[in-house]
Amino acid sequence: MKRTTFLSALLLCSASFAMAQTKYNFSNYSFTDSYGETFSPVGPFYHVSANGQYAVGCDDIEMSYGESFLWDKSNPNELTLINASSNRISAQDVSNDGIVVGSFENREDEDTKAICYPGFRTLDGTWTALPVPDEYDLSQAKSYNYMEEARAITPDAKYIAGNVHYVVGYNSTWGWSISYLTPILWEKTDDGYVMKNVYLNLGDEGKSKVYDNGELKTVDHAVNYKTFVVYDISDDGSVIVGVNTAGSGGQNPAIIKNGELIQLFDCGGDVDDANNFNGGVCNSIDANGNVYGYYQNDDATEIKYFVYTTEGNLEYFDKQVFCATKDGQQVTSETVDLYSILDCSDDGSVIVGGGIASTGWGGSYNTPALVVGAITTAVDRLDAIKNNIGIDYRRGGMLYINGEYLNADVYSASGALVASGKQGKAFNTAGLAGGTYVVKVTTANGVKTFKFAK
Repeated sequence: MKRTTFLSALLLCSASFAMAQTKYNFSNYSFTDSYGETFSPVGPFYHVSANGQYAVGCDDIEMSYGESFLWDKSNPNELTLINASSNRISAQDVSNDGIVVGSFENREDEDTKAICYPGFRTLDGTWTALPVPDEYDLSQAKSYNYMEEARAITPDAKYIAGNVHYVVGYNSTWGWSISYLTPILWEKTDDGYVMKNVYLNLGDEGKSKVYDNGELKTVDHAVNYKTFVVYDISDDGSVIVGVNTAGSGGQNPAIIKNGELIQLFDCGGDVDDANNFNGGVCNSIDANGNVYGYYQNDDATEIKYFVYTTEGNLEYFDKQVFCATKDGQQVTSETVDLYSILDCSDDGSVIVGGGIASTGWGGSYNTPALVVGAITTAVDRLDAIKNNIGIDYRRGGMLYINGEYLNADVYSASGALVASGKQGKAFNTAGLAGGTYVVKVTTANGVKTFKFAK
């Protein structure tokens, strides 16, 4: 699963940066395998530990060797190759004490794939499989690349979140198992990690919520839920963020909290919505519990960035925030000189992601890169996002209200009220007649007025 497809296409940084930051680009770095052959690392750094000590990444599409790598701030110019054999190994996240989570296999011979398990690696290089359900789809785990993996770990390593294919039935006609990619939460105990939750019933009647017009509302019917892919986990393990896929194909930025699926947008729940491919992702959650992500319409022509705050508000803004520090600094594409940004340490002193290198035959690929040093460029804070009230109108399409407000009303030029909504509501203007419209946004500090023409 390539997390950087959207990000790499989006980002090219052009800002100037102060000398306080040091960039480590490993595009020209090389590893040596057991046969004495050298190769370069492929793939970005996906995560950095909250304390900034470690960063991990991998080539999770097996473009070349399929390597995974670990960076240690104590020796910043070097990478540790995690898999020096033909085993499939992924590295997705790392705790403050260097516990890497991902997936791994143990092959009896290098040409025959074995079963891949979600697992964790300690600093001494030892991989340990995490427990999986009895219904774990062994055929998927043997044939697919990096689908059965731990994908996020809390800073103290107490909780791990990830995905596995869970068998829900059998197709007698074709002779194969029916399984869905299912999120799991593991908890560390005195006896090792145990499965705390296997989220099989996400979307069941009464067990999901959707954000609607300023509040979370319980869905009174079963949501046509299919899969959930984990991107991050809160520091206390209580919230998992990522994206869920409906039976209709819509990919919805969503979180799992208290065993419930919380959809921040309604991506369509009916199987008959065959052409519904709108969606996005919740890509990160900061140390304070604020969730960041983006949403786009079904033809990917409109992308809108948001934060779902710890107060329960869905708030829009104009710049993509990839991660945020504990004191509220928002890391955007202007923050550091990286081709793509994926994560940052709690204090912002280490920001990780990827560079880009040429294949030599007209193509390109991601390479690991990171920046060490204090954030020296001007950055937004969450308070600035909340207080920056404005409108974002996509001509003929959606109208978004940026910032934190109480209510927004849309009036025609004649003064007729044509639409109204609370925090986080997106207004579809497709049905409005051509002309000039007035938007009155009521905030805690008064009313602000804007205009747009359709």
